Amino acid sequence: MAIMHKIDLKITHTLGSVVALERAKGLLERLKVQFSGQFTDLEEIWEGNKGDFTATIMGMAVSGSLEVTEEHVILKGDLPTDSSFMGALIEMTIRNQVESVLK
Repeated sequence: MAIMHKIDLKITHTLGSVVALERAKGLLERLKVQFSGQFTDLEEIWEGNKGDFTATIMGMAVSGSLEVTEEHVILKGDLPTDSSFMGALIEMTIRNQVESVLK
């Protein structure tokens, strides 16, 4: 069984929930385009302000959820990696991308 690196990000924004939700919905597709070849098989299911996703990042199956509130975007996920460095690198990349779309 693979060791999982847990991602649990809570990123503050000042956009309001409607605008932040609109931007968050495009986030995963943006990552897929930006990191083509490393980010594939994206599937998203949105219900209101919450979305669940699965994808393959650098050959690893990942899953998680995004929730948008009036003041935060909350991203939770699991990365099947036994490398804390690789997990931290992917987490930092995701955080930077989320912060970028919420500016």
